[in-house]
Amino acid sequence: MTGFIVMPLIATELSIILALEKHYGIKRETRYITVANGGRRQARAARSAGADTANKAKVPEPQAAKPAAVLQKEEVIELPLLSELDNYDFALSPSPTPPAVSTSIVNETIEKYTIDTFSMELAEAEDRDAIANLIVTFVGQEFDRVALFMVKGNTASGWNALSQGKPVAGFEDFQIPLKMQSVLQIVAEGKSFYLGPLADTPANSTMLTAMGGGKPATALLVPLVMMGRAVSILYVEGGKAPLGDRVVNMQKVIGKAAMAFEILILKSKILMT
Repeated sequence: MTGFIVMPLIATELSIILALEKHYGIKRETRYITVANGGRRQARAARSAGADTANKAKVPEPQAAKPAAVLQKEEVIELPLLSELDNYDFALSPSPTPPAVSTSIVNETIEKYTIDTFSMELAEAEDRDAIANLIVTFVGQEFDRVALFMVKGNTASGWNALSQGKPVAGFEDFQIPLKMQSVLQIVAEGKSFYLGPLADTPANSTMLTAMGGGKPATALLVPLVMMGRAVSILYVEGGKAPLGDRVVNMQKVIGKAAMAFEILILKSKILMT
């Protein structure tokens, strides 16, 4: 409904309570306050219970809870999935040059892709170009034209594209600065999807030319956001179903791709000496 991909995170209730108190001034609830010897209320309750059971078998009172060690500052070990994203050269990291693939092989591959096979191959991708090729090939089954742009600093560049199921020659040579008015600028800065017609700007015209020319009535662009910034943008147009009905599915595709890139980053960190 918001147009954003929800990324769930997990923390203990106590950690959240202490963080709210520290950063937002929201006082913790009484049950989190450490009181020496259990406090007066607990002492009165214990005396009253003792008087009521004086003629009955004596039942040992439960010991007052000791001040929990967890009330002290907890040591939190975070798995740094993306903490070193800025140090990971997303755009320029070396990856093997993929071999040339004939159009017939590309079309054959497209016909075989399902969401399950796409997900499994995405999980096994060995480099960033393999991930980009999987995204474009899978999405290209449904849309007339699909492109994946790379965002590095203040520049958007072509990465991989298909038009009518065929690779777009020279697309990787496309490059525009994001300071120029374009739909790529809107998506990169807003970090949310764009659905609608493309404005007549020089940058948009250059982008469409790089993808083979022609202006669509409506286009859908979805950003791949990591560590709070867009690192890639998926562009689609055409297809049988209205683009508005495909927003959620395209966000799911991009969400899977983001996890695949996180896996690559983790692998590179594991292999670091």
